[in-house]
Amino acid sequence: MLRIVKFIADLRIAILLLLMIIIFSILGSIIEQEKTFDFYKTSYPIIENNLFNYKFILFFGLDHIFKTFWFTILLLIFGTSLISCTFLQQFPSLDFSRSLNFLKNPKQKRVGNFYKELSHDNFPFLLENLRNQNFFIFQDKNKFFAYKGIIGRIGPIIVHLSIILILVGSIIAALTGLVAQEIVPRSEIFYIQNILDNGYLNVIKQCPARVNDFWINYNSKELVSQFYSNISILGAFGNEIKNQTISVNKPIEFNGLTWYQTDWDLIAIRVKINEILYQFPLTQISNTNKKLWISWIPVFSDSNSDIILLIENLKGIFNKYNEIGKFKNIIEIGDNLKFSNGLNISLLDIIPSTGLQIKLDPGIIYIYIGFGLLIISSLFSYISYSRIWIVNQSDKVKIVGTTTRSKFQFEIQFLKLLNLKKS
Repeated sequence: MLRIVKFIADLRIAILLLLMIIIFSILGSIIEQEKTFDFYKTSYPIIENNLFNYKFILFFGLDHIFKTFWFTILLLIFGTSLISCTFLQQFPSLDFSRSLNFLKNPKQKRVGNFYKELSHDNFPFLLENLRNQNFFIFQDKNKFFAYKGIIGRIGPIIVHLSIILILVGSIIAALTGLVAQEIVPRSEIFYIQNILDNGYLNVIKQCPARVNDFWINYNSKELVSQFYSNISILGAFGNEIKNQTISVNKPIEFNGLTWYQTDWDLIAIRVKINEILYQFPLTQISNTNKKLWISWIPVFSDSNSDIILLIENLKGIFNKYNEIGKFKNIIEIGDNLKFSNGLNISLLDIIPSTGLQIKLDPGIIYIYIGFGLLIISSLFSYISYSRIWIVNQSDKVKIVGTTTRSKFQFEIQFLKLLNLKKS
């Protein structure tokens, strides 16, 4: 078992695993994920001498790479490799760096990158310069060992820890995450039904909610500046537990679920015809410049009296046309329309709907912490771990120095160290 662990902890194995993860991640970015069977059959048809077809994609799970068991196993093996490498290599390396490694043989010049011999009289000034450069100094009889920048040796350990946390968060998100999309009319109560993505181990916690109101702010050019939804989270008996107005990038969170404002639509117009309430649908029509909705209200007095309404925002202003498409006038919510056949039509309200995305991602906190530690470790990596060995002999002092990085900068420090003029 220990042999297997040591094999996995090998740096070459870790690099190979990381390369495989990168390749499959790129493949998952190229191939559209979580699409329908018809989509893959149309986009990747079976062509002669072409292995990469829809059957190949579906058989190996390339349509949902990040949720396949083999990709999860690959992440687990890579995480095991990092953990093994941390305990078998990084921690022993850190312990060795912290150990008092005195120079046993004064002739060991090859232990460091820099070597110098000075007269014995300069020894006190040498120690003073070491203290001024913030070195930790240890003594064993006539041998001295000094180091600084030990925190730079912690960087690789933090890198491993951060990657492990990112992997753990990704696995948790894949197994227990949830993404749903709901289009809800104003004043309606809704449950999570339209699930786009659901982890294998996730049990959906139904949380009823109500869209109390929806409105839009427009800028001076009559373009949408921001749109808002007032949401109430309800209890099992319909009681309000939490109320919040959400907008784009300002979601509501409750019980691990997050509701995001993503879209909006106009779905109907409510009118009163001779004291009877009616609701006529609004249909969005394509337009390259702006959103447009159209509706039709039957009048039944003559062939040219039916009303066609065209609206482009939620301000309640309509362009009125007859049924042959001739523009008549502009009307607003609250107007009353009277006709020769006795009909009295009152425009009461526009019914909007809000687009909500509901997400559950319990692994996101581990991913955030992992990336935060990765940033910190990158800062640590700039700190050089420098060591100085000194052997104080009767006639001369031998000095050996080395560093892990920034050798040019360390050479300057080494020369300053040898500047033995008393300050």
